[in-house]
Amino acid sequence: MGRRGEAPGRRAVDARLRDRGLDSLTQQRFAERSDPAMTLTPRTRQALAIVQIDHTLVDIMVVDEVLRESMGRPWITAAFDIATRVVLGFALRLDPPSATSVGLALTMACLSKDEWLKERHLDIEWAAAGVPKLIHVDNGKEFHSLALRRGCERYGISLEYRPPGRPQFGAHIERYLGTLMRRIHGLPGTTYSNPIDWGKYRSEARATMTMTELERWMALEIAGRYHQRVHRGVHAIPAQLWAKSVRRKPPPPVTDPARFVIDFLPADSRRVGRNGFQINRIRYWDPILSRLFPPSARILVRHDPRDLSRVFVPSPTNAEYLAIPYADLRRPPITLAELERARTQLSAKGHAQPSEDLIFATTEAQRRIERESARRSRRARRNLARQPLRAKAPAPPVPEPVVNYNQRVIPYSGEVW
Repeated sequence: MGRRGEAPGRRAVDARLRDRGLDSLTQQRFAERSDPAMTLTPRTRQALAIVQIDHTLVDIMVVDEVLRESMGRPWITAAFDIATRVVLGFALRLDPPSATSVGLALTMACLSKDEWLKERHLDIEWAAAGVPKLIHVDNGKEFHSLALRRGCERYGISLEYRPPGRPQFGAHIERYLGTLMRRIHGLPGTTYSNPIDWGKYRSEARATMTMTELERWMALEIAGRYHQRVHRGVHAIPAQLWAKSVRRKPPPPVTDPARFVIDFLPADSRRVGRNGFQINRIRYWDPILSRLFPPSARILVRHDPRDLSRVFVPSPTNAEYLAIPYADLRRPPITLAELERARTQLSAKGHAQPSEDLIFATTEAQRRIERESARRSRRARRNLARQPLRAKAPAPPVPEPVVNYNQRVIPYSGEVW
């Protein structure tokens, strides 16, 4: 009932029906399974039985770490458990949604977050983790990637795509992302959700949060606030609902977290030669390749678009991954986005097949331009923020004590002749 005994409004009734998996009072709770196009919002009471993954552009401007100048809006990819309404994990990135975004969010969803929270100095509990049985996604190309399909096959995860024209398939996570954006609207630098609310608010001038700070805020918002409050869709606290669900049937832990992360990185098939193999015109080589693989063998190579300085090749027995570095170890780490920008620039100058030397020289020149124009250009600041972390400089050698040749030398007993 509404306030002072008034009848609830139409929107309130519609929202309550959607929470019950209904489109109207006359529609059946579940449609025939033989017609997927008529299936209603997915329902389950078992944790990790159905997990939805989706993206949205975050309604806030972020600033860079050095100049504290605006870099624009980031994207968030989130994994959401249908039964308990907990957020299993998320990935916050400046790049548009991709197979990498999906892999990072799924990795965080499946693995323990204790170390992740510790690295960010967050004293909160976020227990939700585990490998889902089924993942619901839309038909974006990032959800059709070889990396996601192979990773899901390895861990026994089923992939299910929303039927076209049935947006209610993603209702749970879309509703949560809408709730998260409403909370974002209270932060400095918000862009709100529409131009009317935005009005004359100067988002870029008011922006104060870096990507790191926004990531920490989101973790606190999700695990410290949202998980601890009653969810009106299930009339329970998500954290408690999760604990109750996994108490009956605990999810098996991931035995090899490091391998799990690599299993969801983008993948390409390559043929191994005497000089290794090429990806994006960069050559990779290690002497172990010729010892383990016969000449011209085809292998699946996984790479991290955030750092191309090494790629990962499964061993012949598939028991482990081998890290294969650049053939030329003098090359600096670069990102896939930097490499593609360099190739685009070289192609415009007539270099249809630029050499590796030319690609790295162009990337370094672009970095110099971006460093010089970072204060003036938002794009330059975004590109700088995407660069891989520089390798730590080697520690300076410890100086040896100066020998005083005027001092009398006392021999060891074994040195007396």
